[in-house]
Amino acid sequence: MNNTYSGRRAQLVGRIGEFIAYHFLKQKGRVTYDVVCDLRLDDKRVEVKSAFEHHAVNAVRPQHQAAGSFSSKQQFHTWLCNQDGLYCFVLLKDDGYASVKLVKAREVPKVWKGKERIWLSWTHFFQYEKVDNWYKRCTAPSYMEWKSLVYPETLQRMESE
Repeated sequence: MNNTYSGRRAQLVGRIGEFIAYHFLKQKGRVTYDVVCDLRLDDKRVEVKSAFEHHAVNAVRPQHQAAGSFSSKQQFHTWLCNQDGLYCFVLLKDDGYASVKLVKAREVPKVWKGKERIWLSWTHFFQYEKVDNWYKRCTAPSYMEWKSLVYPETLQRMESE
């Protein structure tokens, strides 16, 4: 997979994340859909951000893995902070399961790339162990299986893009 998500891949990752977040948040309160953000938990706006634990740096050398990251527009992040909103981070782990973390927008570390976007590695929010010098494995509890939500052919196509 490429370093950045685009088009159908980004939509698929986002939809999987929103599905998992909806079920996770239902255990915490009343969940509804929102026009501006993805969801609302009781009266709080919730923006869902999804990422793969690792992905191939490029199709030519798929054995070289990069850690996934979450991103948000700076302007939207500022607005969400002013609304006392939340982020629901969904990490699609390599083992086919997902971990979920609910974080107040104001508590998100400000790691900006450029002037318009915030980029954060999943290691900012989830527990992990180092497997070697650069490869990290998420050790946070798994919430639910994500691979079963996707046709295997779809995953194969994503991996070859």
